[in-house]
Amino acid sequence: MPEDYFYQDITQFAPDTRDLKNMINGLVYPSGYNFDGYHRSYDFEGEHYHFYSLLPSALGAEAAIHNGFDAWSYKDNALLRSFKIGATWAGAAKRGEHINNWLPYYWVAHRRYPNDPVISEAVAKSSARSDLPWIFSSTLPLWGVLGDIYPEGALDSDSGGGSSSSSSGSSSSSSSGGWACGADDHNSIRANSYDDAWQATWIDNARDILTTPVAGITKTPGKVLQVGDSMSYSYAYGLWARTENGASASDSSTISWMYANQYNYDNGFEWSSNGTTAEGGAGWWSGMIDGIYTNTLLNDAQIAVIMLNVPTMDPDDLSILEQRVDEFIGVGILPVISTIPPRTADGYNESLAYPYNRAVLAFAETRGLPVIDYAQEILFRRPNGTWANTLISNDGVHPSGRRNDFAPESDPYTPGGDQATHRTGDAALNSGYLLRTWLTVQKIKEIKRYVVDGEVYEPDFGCNPDNGGSSSSTSSSSSSSSSSSSSSSSAASSSSSSSSSSSSSSAASSSGSSGNSGEAGGDSGGGSIDLALLILLSLISALKAILRIKGSASNGTK
Repeated sequence: MPEDYFYQDITQFAPDTRDLKNMINGLVYPSGYNFDGYHRSYDFEGEHYHFYSLLPSALGAEAAIHNGFDAWSYKDNALLRSFKIGATWAGAAKRGEHINNWLPYYWVAHRRYPNDPVISEAVAKSSARSDLPWIFSSTLPLWGVLGDIYPEGALDSDSGGGSSSSSSGSSSSSSSGGWACGADDHNSIRANSYDDAWQATWIDNARDILTTPVAGITKTPGKVLQVGDSMSYSYAYGLWARTENGASASDSSTISWMYANQYNYDNGFEWSSNGTTAEGGAGWWSGMIDGIYTNTLLNDAQIAVIMLNVPTMDPDDLSILEQRVDEFIGVGILPVISTIPPRTADGYNESLAYPYNRAVLAFAETRGLPVIDYAQEILFRRPNGTWANTLISNDGVHPSGRRNDFAPESDPYTPGGDQATHRTGDAALNSGYLLRTWLTVQKIKEIKRYVVDGEVYEPDFGCNPDNGGSSSSTSSSSSSSSSSSSSSSSAASSSSSSSSSSSSSSAASSSGSSGNSGEAGGDSGGGSIDLALLILLSLISALKAILRIKGSASNGTK
């Protein structure tokens, strides 16, 4: 078995005096990890060996993590940048060109960044795979080391996102290897991951918004408005938060902090369901929104979750959205923008919904704002159009209420889920409003954790439930290094009279997007295995290097 090579011929390890972090960085980024190498645009004049040189190290690192080596971790922005820039040429690769040697690179990249549109296109594009299907065969020995990372059908041809898994709706299984950001991992880590690429930015931005005084407005800590059209107007939206059915301790803490289980002016779900902050047919231009800025019963909110439809028939025209975002920030309200769900109308998703969602996510990244990718979470749970008449109601437009014995107030974790790791079960595969409410609570939990409570944000290398995924986990470094953000958080607390409850949420590690159309093609035919063996040998070499470092770590090196 390839795993046996992990220990073959390893007799020497790095000395204890070596800098473990720099050794790892040098291994994963062998051509340099300096400013010039990773903070500028690249011009390779037609050759791409810089990225090709990363293949053995990247695959080796993935295999090491998959098989339980946990001596190291670091921020992976440079790795994502390398993946995305290298993808520019992947589609043009033909047999015999060195670039096709690292097509497996994108298989690995897709596990780490399953929702990034550039990575997804590199995996699914037929021109990048048509003459090399054997590389993606699950029988290739290399993949036994890497684990199950969606070699085929990683993209749902209906949605451009999600898994090629069965549409039966069972959620009891999750991807192998302990990873928590795959298409079948319906948990809070993935749910909060769609803005991870700019999370440090939106955290800082949110702190600024919440700590900047606004003349004449006294903020109510934890008040979260729900702004939108008929999808927010429904009483079914927020019903699970009102009942707390099956909620975890951190769920309940967040629900209480945002007053979602109360019946008063501080509960944003009450304002949306009574038609004040949401109404049928509302859009970004709606006069209803104007009232939020001036109504003293509304403008004391700290946060507004906003889901409004395409502003115009041009899904890329975000001028109205931009104006509204500026207006919310102007009165000290942090906008959290949600993508819109798919519809059954012919051509609507391809021409409007999906392009609009991509534009919204790009806009949120540019402005440094948190997002809820409701659309992608639907598509992951119900691929290949199976969201119709399940998570989307019979009218083909709105989230569903009661469906298949599940209701908007059902326990989202049963059956088949896990409350401890915030992995949803079958109920969230059937009630669209239950899913939306749960996603909102998870996002507010994350915002409270890092923005209001001031926990230091330390992105994990990878998406492992053990690194911030369980309801009881917290950042080990937050208590010792929180001073850098204490002024921000204390200011947020003072201007907010921060609540005493402290939630623990999942810190995600994948960058997100939704609604990207792509092919799920590729078959596992035969072909020359020489290249695969070359890759395997390179991988083994990298693994040996990692094990030497692992050995030094076990001997006391930090």
